Amino acid sequence: MPKNITQLISKNTRLLFLILCLFFLGFILLPWQPNEGQIKKLAQEVSRGSALPLRLNYQSYSGKIPIEHFEFILSQNHSTYKANLKIHPLDLLKIFPHDAAPTNLESLIDDKTFLPFYFIKNSRERFDYHHERRSVTINGHDYDIEEDTRDFLSIFVWLMKQDYLNQDIIKSTVNINSRVFLVVGKVQERHQLSFNSKKTQLIKLKVKGIEVNQGYRIQGVHSMEIFLVKDGSWSIPIFCVIEFNKQKICLRLVNSHR
Repeated sequence: MPKNITQLISKNTRLLFLILCLFFLGFILLPWQPNEGQIKKLAQEVSRGSALPLRLNYQSYSGKIPIEHFEFILSQNHSTYKANLKIHPLDLLKIFPHDAAPTNLESLIDDKTFLPFYFIKNSRERFDYHHERRSVTINGHDYDIEEDTRDFLSIFVWLMKQDYLNQDIIKSTVNINSRVFLVVGKVQERHQLSFNSKKTQLIKLKVKGIEVNQGYRIQGVHSMEIFLVKDGSWSIPIFCVIEFNKQKICLRLVNSHR
């Protein structure tokens, strides 16, 4: 075979390989989006009544690559909710000692205001909330908060208890460590779902998390798109896309148990 033809074939082969690599990379980085059938299947997972305790299992993805598994448990005792979240890293990350251990979060929440009494991370970091004087004590240091400031878990429970059928706008504030976020959500769509002779509501919620400093100067804006299914007095998130620091993370419900 002439040398120039061989070189041409070799060049075309490399080009084809590069195109296939780019196509595959684009495919795995493209965020997973549920279709109508998958949404109905996820909705059936949660439509089992309002009884507690409630256990929800989620999987997070970067594109189509699984990252972490989330195990959320919500229980009630008298006038409080107790929320626990265990975050398990991807098996591949367990080869690195720093990323091998799961993260454990716990929050005790008022069942009427959905404001937290305390928040604990891995039994080492503790947040004690004093809403009556608008402060939070984090590992012995006091920080100012708003009257509606919630932690990472109590904001999740608060989102699940909103009446999305009769209100379009929700708002609160969240603190993660000493970082503060103003949270504003707007209902974009409502759909009725029917399966097994049962009807429920699917809500699509667009949320903005505006990060501010102690002087309330804007440090950044992050967004979330959340699909929730009405389940008795609760609205259960079944899928969401989170944009944070120019990265997109998808969170999908795997299953639920009561």
